[in-house]
Amino acid sequence: MFGGQDQKAENGASALQAGGNITVSQTNNYGLSVADVRELVTTFVRDHLPMVRQVAQAEAQANAREFVEHLFAELAAQNKADLLRELERPAAQAVFTEATIGAAKRGAEMDLSLLAKIVVNRLEAPKESVLRFVSEEAAALLPKLNGDHIAFLGFTLLLANLQFTAATDMTRLEALCAHTLPHIRGGMNMAFGHREYLSGLGLISINMMATGDAFNAFMVQKYPFFNMQEVQNGQFPVLAELYTSYKSTLLPAIALTAPGKFIACLLLQRCVPCDPAVFIPDR
Repeated sequence: MFGGQDQKAENGASALQAGGNITVSQTNNYGLSVADVRELVTTFVRDHLPMVRQVAQAEAQANAREFVEHLFAELAAQNKADLLRELERPAAQAVFTEATIGAAKRGAEMDLSLLAKIVVNRLEAPKESVLRFVSEEAAALLPKLNGDHIAFLGFTLLLANLQFTAATDMTRLEALCAHTLPHIRGGMNMAFGHREYLSGLGLISINMMATGDAFNAFMVQKYPFFNMQEVQNGQFPVLAELYTSYKSTLLPAIALTAPGKFIACLLLQRCVPCDPAVFIPDR
């Protein structure tokens, strides 16, 4: 994987190596190579952004290449170089193309690493699985989001859907929630207009009839030991911060859709175990 370690593959599979520049070694004569994919990026930007000026096109090319390097790094980290073969399929290549164009347009303004993770999830999703369809939608939507939008999705999943099975008391729950804060804090006080924007994209639904304060009941349902009085007394500042944002963002009125849950899961995977299949089951 990283640090110059070799990835060996058997049965004719490809292997990625991450240690400085990322390379692919192939032991067969079929499938896309890294060079092939890099060439695809150049072609995509040239064909799909012909109207931009030369300087802007150069920036778009650089953005697209950076996204592809994130994609190769994600494949290397998961030892899944053989997924490059999926890009020979029209549906998978369409997803890759759309993601690449979105990355070319937005560049550093968006989370290229998260976009790469979404594409890898799409490449490995079983045929006709709900996660395949959801990941395709997520890949199309992510370039339309900024960091705070993504953080809000993670914040919503944390409070509305995720349960820490390792939390056995208030101190442990406080510590686990604190671990997520760097990834979700940017969205914890999101203005209503941005929430409406997310709703328009189909990432959340808003029901203004459900705006009551049910934080205590909701937390007790997940964590029977939860003590709201201790939170309000300031004994657990992280939980108190979450509660304040819960009220200010009218979180009871928010429900994540499947693409919203998917993006939020991949974000929270950076700090806690979070399997999209748990929240978006096929059955």
